[in-house]
Amino acid sequence: MCAAASDGDDDRLAWLLFIGAAGAMPDPPRLASFTRLLRRQGQPGFMDGVLDLCGRTAIEWHSQLRALRVETEKPIVVVDFVARHGFNSGVQRVTREVARRWNAEGVTFVAMHGDSAFRDLDADEGARVHSWRSQMYDERSETWADPHAEVVVPWNTTVVLLEVPNSIQSSVISALAHRSGNRTVAVGYDTIPISSASLVSAADSINHAAYLNVLRHVDKVVAISASAEQEFAGFKRALAAQGLRGPSIEHLLLPVQAIPSEEAQSSEPAVQWDPTSSERLVLAVGSHEPRKNHFAIVYAAERLWREGLEFSLMLVGGRGPDDYTDVHDAVVALRRIGRRIDIRNSVSDEALAAAYASARCSVFLSLHEGFGLPVAESLAAGTPVLTTEYGSTAEIAAAGGCVLVNPRDDDAIRDAMRAMITDDELIVGLRKEIATRIDTTWDDFARDLWRLAISSEASVAE
Repeated sequence: MCAAASDGDDDRLAWLLFIGAAGAMPDPPRLASFTRLLRRQGQPGFMDGVLDLCGRTAIEWHSQLRALRVETEKPIVVVDFVARHGFNSGVQRVTREVARRWNAEGVTFVAMHGDSAFRDLDADEGARVHSWRSQMYDERSETWADPHAEVVVPWNTTVVLLEVPNSIQSSVISALAHRSGNRTVAVGYDTIPISSASLVSAADSINHAAYLNVLRHVDKVVAISASAEQEFAGFKRALAAQGLRGPSIEHLLLPVQAIPSEEAQSSEPAVQWDPTSSERLVLAVGSHEPRKNHFAIVYAAERLWREGLEFSLMLVGGRGPDDYTDVHDAVVALRRIGRRIDIRNSVSDEALAAAYASARCSVFLSLHEGFGLPVAESLAAGTPVLTTEYGSTAEIAAAGGCVLVNPRDDDAIRDAMRAMITDDELIVGLRKEIATRIDTTWDDFARDLWRLAISSEASVAE
């Protein structure tokens, strides 16, 4: 094998040999150095160079005691973040919904050994991936697994990235995608941290830049909307300047399906919107960060309260960046003067499902989205949505049940919110539109993603 790899004609073997010697996957610079060393086979200093490079890697990753298992028959599905964290928002929800349905398909789900190699999931991690519950939300396991745990090495198989790896993981996965010979497929969520970098943290942008380095070399990107497909297609066109072909790209729109709720198994009837009720709850779901544009919603609400309208506004979502307090500060100030506004973080799926069901309408005016799960979740609950007039949210809205508005136009937002709060006929009409929608489910999405990512003939068990 060493001789075959040293002739420079098979980068795959050099990649495999490095893992065998170091117990960790190489990043591109190490793989390039290793390949050059192999070409010096038989020359003085050859073995010293190999042992030095692989030994330093093993020391860095504590990988010298790792056993290896070469996986040639089963697809490898990378689910590192959701395996180690109970956090469950957009990307994590998609990953778990797909993984739960692929679990019967004979794939190998892997997390990262440190950030340097694949390994099997332990029992707790498997539960977080395949049978997540709200009680797991705050769980977290260590990055460093048992040093004796086997390294899973994909060989002549398909590797699927259901989530976005961190920057260190992206480095070694980039080399895998480029040089290992495995077929690689990524679910493409968006390019927001690059194309709308001013709306996210610098750390997110740095991480995503490393991820795009992976996507340069994968075989296929399956985007979650036509809008996201356009973004990744633009990225692919830019690769021509680097002499790279880039991945094939197509899209598979995420489904419109109600949030899985443990309470759905209960005999207690869910709270539903009552058109005769005087309580008018407006719900805004999404993490509290600049891109989600919640401040514009709060501003419009205050203008309407000053007009004398009676309604409640509830904002539900993750806390967001520590240095972004605009929304929280505004909520505190408005509550002090008696406004009916509330903000809730890290709510359970059951509480979120109940909020959708009891709301008169929801508002989701994000400036940039890859999909917009809160729009889909609201529609699945039968609740009309005021949402952004372009991009992926407009794609979701096309089948009915939504009012579209420019998220950068404060007057338009105020006017649209007024209509949805005061016009009962509008709301009833939107609910009728929702009832006639023909939307896909998570079962459909998982089956179709399997077809696109793994095999055109394989199907996901119903």
